[in-house]
Amino acid sequence: MDCNEKFNPDFFAAKLEQVLSSLRQEIEQSLPSPSFAEMGEELDNYIFELNSFYYRSFTERLFPRYRSSVQEEVSQLLKLSRQETMVKMDIMANIKRYAKLYNQVKSILSICNKSRENAGQSLLSLSREQDHRAVELLYTLKQLENEFVNLNALISRINTWLKDGELMFLVQTHPAAIPALQMISSLDRNNHLQADAINRLLVYLTYPVKALSRVQPRQDSKQISGIIEEIKKRTPVFSRTADTETLINFYEVHVKSTISLYLDAIQLGLVSEQSEVLNRSVTNLENFLAGLTMLLEKASPYTPILSTAISPNKMLIDTVNKLNDDSLNIVKTITGITSELSGSGEPDFTYFSTKIQEILEPASFLLRGSLATKELICFPELLNGLNRVELQLSLLTTRIDLLNQKQEHHNEVLKHLLTIVNMLDNYLNILANIRGDLERILAPRNISRAWKEVNIKVDRIPLQKGQVLPSEYIYLLDKHLVETHLCQDDQEDNLILHEEGDLFIIRVDELLEEEIPYLVIAQKG
Repeated sequence: MDCNEKFNPDFFAAKLEQVLSSLRQEIEQSLPSPSFAEMGEELDNYIFELNSFYYRSFTERLFPRYRSSVQEEVSQLLKLSRQETMVKMDIMANIKRYAKLYNQVKSILSICNKSRENAGQSLLSLSREQDHRAVELLYTLKQLENEFVNLNALISRINTWLKDGELMFLVQTHPAAIPALQMISSLDRNNHLQADAINRLLVYLTYPVKALSRVQPRQDSKQISGIIEEIKKRTPVFSRTADTETLINFYEVHVKSTISLYLDAIQLGLVSEQSEVLNRSVTNLENFLAGLTMLLEKASPYTPILSTAISPNKMLIDTVNKLNDDSLNIVKTITGITSELSGSGEPDFTYFSTKIQEILEPASFLLRGSLATKELICFPELLNGLNRVELQLSLLTTRIDLLNQKQEHHNEVLKHLLTIVNMLDNYLNILANIRGDLERILAPRNISRAWKEVNIKVDRIPLQKGQVLPSEYIYLLDKHLVETHLCQDDQEDNLILHEEGDLFIIRVDELLEEEIPYLVIAQKG
């Protein structure tokens, strides 16, 4: 709206004509026109009176009235002009207020979006921690499973060993049974030097049996003496190393000396011509050699480590058999839980933690009861295995307690984090609606519709961090207080490092103003 549109030049001409017309009427009423008969001096007086009246009327009354009317009209026009200017300034202030509010909303929206993104990352981290706890639980359980599998394998080996009737008979009757079993149990079955030494010992033990089988009750004494000398001459040749030291020691202490005693008894029976002593000594030596050979052959694959003399009675066999069944059941249960846990895409930690705890108590009870069983004292390897698994079980219990505490903390954090996420989502929705409303208010079409009489134009220039400020608006950097930093090596000139809104250029008729948010610009030095 322009004051020139209200200004009317004809007003002043019409006012002047009105004053002159009024003056003429007053003159005609006050001074009638002289007749031509009264010419001369009266005409001069008439003209004088007329001029005097005109001067007085125009100066004292008519012109002040005209001037007052003109001043009143001009004042009215000036007042309207001032009012229009105030209206324009108010419009400008309102638009700037909306622009500033828009920038505040955009800045808060950016902060909320960043917070929402951080909350999303936190949720993702919580999910990863949950997955890590499930994996940690899985492999802790697998470790316990391996311990129980190894323990069950040892128990099964002992159980099989105890169920071998011939072997148990030899254990109870053969004089060298316990030393032989202790020697066998100390060997490494994968050590080729020890395996070769065992084979050499078995060869040595087998030959005298075959040689003695040729001794007949009424055989010539020279032939028997020859067989005895031949047996004495044949000795096993061992590779003397640290690996074979135990076996060689067993041979020299328990085999060689015993065979020598039996051969001496045979020689004595032969010299004294006591056939009964001779035959009994030959039979005893054959039984000793055959029994030891069978003992070594049977014991080699699965002999457990023995600490004391073993008495394979029914109670021991039943105890080991029950221990074998119970440990096997626990292995099956653990394997089932492990398979279910490893096959679950999104495992429920609480569910699996509860299932694992359900097997810990019976497993712990089994281990404690077995360690307190006196019959198992003769199996130190088994006792060590039971102790190791019990320790592993205790460690697993501690880990599960710790994981449960972490899970409780996880649930609490997740609860609060979801509350924050829901709150941020609500804020983002509200702020997005407010931003949309402000964009509609500041839209040129809506502004023009609201103030049709005023020429209003609002240009919004979007600003974005990481983008370059448009070159046509560089001049505003000197016009307004904008924070600037020196460009880094890889940064462009006039790069926006930080912004808290958009740039607005507002025109209201002849008024022009800018609304610039807080900006940080990178510029080259």
